Amino acid sequence: MYETAQPIHIFDLDKISGDIVVRTSREGEYITTLDGVKRELPGDVLLICDGEIPIAIAGIMGGSDTMVTDITKNVLIESAYFDPIIIRKGGKKLEISTEASYRFERGGDVGMTDVALHRVMSLLEDCYGAKSEGTADEYPLKIEEKSVKISSESVNRILGSSLSEDEILVCIRRLGFKPDDGKIKIPSYRRDISLEVDLIEEIARLEGYDNFPPETPFSLTIEKTKSSENKIRETMVALGFNEVYTLPLVREGNVRSMNWMREDMRALRTNITEGLLSVLVHNKSHGSANLRLFEMGRVFNKDNENIEHTELAATIAGERARNPLWTSGDVDFADLKGILEAMFEIINLKGWDIVSSYTQNYDPGCNIKLGEDTLGCMGRFKKEILKKLDIDSPVYGFELDISKIKSTGENVYNPISKFPCIVRDISIIVDREVPATGILDFARERCPDILENLTAFDYYTGGDISPDKVALGLRFCFRGRNSTLKKADIDPIVASITNDLLREYNAVLRVK
Repeated sequence: MYETAQPIHIFDLDKISGDIVVRTSREGEYITTLDGVKRELPGDVLLICDGEIPIAIAGIMGGSDTMVTDITKNVLIESAYFDPIIIRKGGKKLEISTEASYRFERGGDVGMTDVALHRVMSLLEDCYGAKSEGTADEYPLKIEEKSVKISSESVNRILGSSLSEDEILVCIRRLGFKPDDGKIKIPSYRRDISLEVDLIEEIARLEGYDNFPPETPFSLTIEKTKSSENKIRETMVALGFNEVYTLPLVREGNVRSMNWMREDMRALRTNITEGLLSVLVHNKSHGSANLRLFEMGRVFNKDNENIEHTELAATIAGERARNPLWTSGDVDFADLKGILEAMFEIINLKGWDIVSSYTQNYDPGCNIKLGEDTLGCMGRFKKEILKKLDIDSPVYGFELDISKIKSTGENVYNPISKFPCIVRDISIIVDREVPATGILDFARERCPDILENLTAFDYYTGGDISPDKVALGLRFCFRGRNSTLKKADIDPIVASITNDLLREYNAVLRVK
């Protein structure tokens, strides 16, 4: 075995009365092995049998009933190749590991079985004067000889070499491989060779890596389009978030694992936020207070129509500015909304909206809508959730179903205009229930192409404003593409939009 790497077993032939049969075990069978232990055999363990009586556990250990002793005169030599998976399963079931099973489990050389057999026979003949009575060969499921196609173009392209076809064939023959009809036959002892690149690696090893001159690698073509998941992941990183990876196995969940190993990892997660919050707690306990974390991964829920889907979850906590030189207060709902706006703008998602609603994890919470579809939810985590984790400061987050997020088109580059912009501000008083996003969308629809940007710069309550009203400040930025805009070009547009807003939302213009 040490000489050929092929395990061999020798039986006392006089103790075998029937024909040799190879079969799997049945429940309740027993065999006493060479170590003197009587073992009960589970089902589906490969056996070597004398008729129906087991005389060896195939590839693992022989039986004591047919073992060779000092009085043995006639022997039966077994040299075999076994499926590595079958031997490994048998060894695991019986909790046995032997020198033979160690080798069979890792896959042997099927071509070595005959060589090893004749080597043992020659040793017995030379050392003990034994005489061979013949051999029997059973090979029911033959392993096909592998062939790999290789070309000089592939070799030189991958290695950056200029080897001729003859030089390549010299290397092939030095390896013990045989060229045959445009292909290379791979001997059975080289189980590691299955692809053309494996063969090219062997050629490089024989030629010597130092003999290949350095060359500039081929330039790679950057993909024009990226998957939506990668684009969202890169966007989150660009917005200052750190990506984390948490285990998808949790204690409780409605999708259970059948072979769980730990009590707290027996089900698949139904959401990512629990793992994210645990990472946030760990970082806060180590002195990191200003955190922006996100994770993208699979979640599993039997109650949903789509049991398995990809989810994006993010949390923010601490101060708005990470630089200690700046003091801008703690993050709030506006920061979370701004992050979503920036992300959706970068991935070019249009038509989304935020609707105040009851959510499981957030209070106050909102649903993120795209038309009739609900993309996810967002808000400030409930105090009872944070209390369980010993978090005494606000934490905000959102969850999104990635499968429902699709870009509405590619971003188009517009050159920056060299002409100055003209800014106009208006402030209107409207009902508190009117969403600011609706007012902004209404105003944008009525603006010409010269509108570069429209934002809400003020949201004021109290003072002389009625409790059921709010003062909303709108800032218009106009810029011409081909010429400098004049006051006469802008004022009529702003006046028209202001009148439409007052009429549509029953609003009043705030003059002070």
